[in-house]
Amino acid sequence: MTGAAKAPVFKRVLLKLSGEVLMGEGGYGISPEVFIRVAMALKEVVATGIQLAIVVGGGNIFRGVTSTCKALSYDRVRKQKLAVMDATAIALCREQSLPVRVFNSNKPGNALCVVLGESEGTLMQAGD
Repeated sequence: MTGAAKAPVFKRVLLKLSGEVLMGEGGYGISPEVFIRVAMALKEVVATGIQLAIVVGGGNIFRGVTSTCKALSYDRVRKQKLAVMDATAIALCREQSLPVRVFNSNKPGNALCVVLGESEGTLMQAGD
């Protein structure tokens, strides 16, 4: 992110973290170093005034798909049977026309970029 401070494009954000993101190199559990890094990144997001809710899951999101896709539709996710996230979350987001942004939370500054509206990661929304 460059230039003057941008205003957030969202008032409230629900962040779903893969449990594997917090695992680090250990193979199991939660890495204190990774946990602190993620917490500091989220502190930056909260400092913008955004109301942040966090859900930590146990599975992985988009196993390798996000590196090749810039955008996906809800229907494509279902048709291709991509193991994206909980089917209930997809259904609720689709029903409410809420966009879902999947991004690499291990890359410094990504969480802040996303809430400021920058195109980072994969966008999932209505369409083909």
